[in-house]
Amino acid sequence: MNHNSVYLMKVIVLANQDWGITAIEIFRKLDIEILKVFTHPVTMDPNDTVWYNSVKKKCEEYKISVSERATLQNEDIERIEEMKPDVLFSINWRRLISKKLINIPKHGCINIHPSLLPKYRGISPLNWAVLNGEKETGVTVHYIDESADTGDIIIQKKIPILFEDTTADVYQKALNIYPELLTKTIEMIRNGCVKPINQKTLEAGFFVSKRFPNDGKIFWNFDRLKIYNLIRGLCDPYPNAFFIYNGETFHVKEAKLSEIDFRGPPGRVCAINDKEMVVTCGTDHSRNQGLTITKIVLAPQHTFSFLPENEINIKEKFTKLWINLQ
Repeated sequence: MNHNSVYLMKVIVLANQDWGITAIEIFRKLDIEILKVFTHPVTMDPNDTVWYNSVKKKCEEYKISVSERATLQNEDIERIEEMKPDVLFSINWRRLISKKLINIPKHGCINIHPSLLPKYRGISPLNWAVLNGEKETGVTVHYIDESADTGDIIIQKKIPILFEDTTADVYQKALNIYPELLTKTIEMIRNGCVKPINQKTLEAGFFVSKRFPNDGKIFWNFDRLKIYNLIRGLCDPYPNAFFIYNGETFHVKEAKLSEIDFRGPPGRVCAINDKEMVVTCGTDHSRNQGLTITKIVLAPQHTFSFLPENEINIKEKFTKLWINLQ
């Protein structure tokens, strides 16, 4: 397939959430004909209605043909083939693209992935980057092949991850630079100057798996930095880090490393006031073990749903010093 000889005019878009809406706005601005948009139904993730804007509503506003699909059906692929698109764009689409579909667009299928490929292929790459304490990540535009996020790279750009950044902060940074990358990609394709980079020529890549709510359980015997990264990596709008005390589940929204030196057994509450408490983490008593928790909510009965949560007065709930949270 020759990637470099197309004047981009007609596209199919597989898109979801705010990233998808941004792409639609860019395509309209650049006078690209959007033949059809496919987006995921809300039933795939009810939290989308709480945290993200709707691609379907935006398409209806612009009178763009749109259908909701958990995954594309054979009749969808046949219809796409009939429309003869120049390029298919996949933007926050949660399903692999079949070989048959990859071969339909005259000049290939393109995906936007929020990591510096070949690192962090797969699902939840921004969460994993924060959880692992990375100091940078990025956004990559790449051609789609039959595997997840392994196709030739068109363009990518780095973004810093600050020590206090949450995944939500990094998500916004990625969303901010992504329009520039998508616009440049379209310009390169129109001008026939794409120079794809085979990922096999780069450093060894790796895949990350989907995270589940129970992965957020805090084990206080872990080092405080690891727990801190867990909390900021699982901030809203993601299922939060949590612990269980006296049969109740508490979601930890915000935390910071204690500047005051605290040492003790894992999970011990060493200091407390109305707004925060310090818990010792890990088993290395030769250094500061204190983690200051600054915002906790009492989880609803259905722990990992996005029902209203109750922010609590920390001192009222954890009334005694030296209690152990595990």
